[in-house]
Amino acid sequence: MNLLVRIDAKIICRFIQENPNSGRSLPSDNVLRLNRLMAKRHQLIKVRAALKCQSRQQQEEDLEELDKAHIQFLNNQISNLNAMITTLIHENHDLEEKDRILQSIPGVGPVLSASFLAFLPELGTASDKQIACLCGIAPIARDSGKYKGKRFISGGRKQVRDVLYQAALVASWHNPKIKTFFARLKSAGKPHKVCVIAAARKLATIANAMVLQKSEWQTD
Repeated sequence: MNLLVRIDAKIICRFIQENPNSGRSLPSDNVLRLNRLMAKRHQLIKVRAALKCQSRQQQEEDLEELDKAHIQFLNNQISNLNAMITTLIHENHDLEEKDRILQSIPGVGPVLSASFLAFLPELGTASDKQIACLCGIAPIARDSGKYKGKRFISGGRKQVRDVLYQAALVASWHNPKIKTFFARLKSAGKPHKVCVIAAARKLATIANAMVLQKSEWQTD
């Protein structure tokens, strides 16, 4: 029976890792609104990136001009969304306070801060391990029997993970704690991507602790 319980626990744990939205309490209306705005922003940025790639390969001048006009339209739409997102955050005391705390962290800019607020409302209320799973940056075992394989990341909320990965690269240069941590991993011979993921996990952990404590970044 104990073996069955352990198996069930592992299955449930894996389900939560792969389906991080399961069991969530409903966020506030402001967070839901921010989620919709950020999701639309994320969508438009993907469309713009694809269009830019296509435009660079365009051979016909009239189609190239059409692409440029479309890209400019998307730029305007994204700028409008940025303004709406900023206004929404500043008009809500709780969101504004968390945004101020998050952006005080070296390496965390307005996009990552808004992504945390929109897609990770559990920040400051969950454990570090839970936050890592929700971000999709927790190492997951691929073991079978006596075989012990590499750890991989999977699942989680992709909108957060993508932005967090880029922020970790910036933080590895400009955040003193992340920079020291990153350099230690590199000197230990860890692959570059492993170092970046570990830095992203540490950055999320720092953000989680600071939101919980309601304290801004302190320079040592």
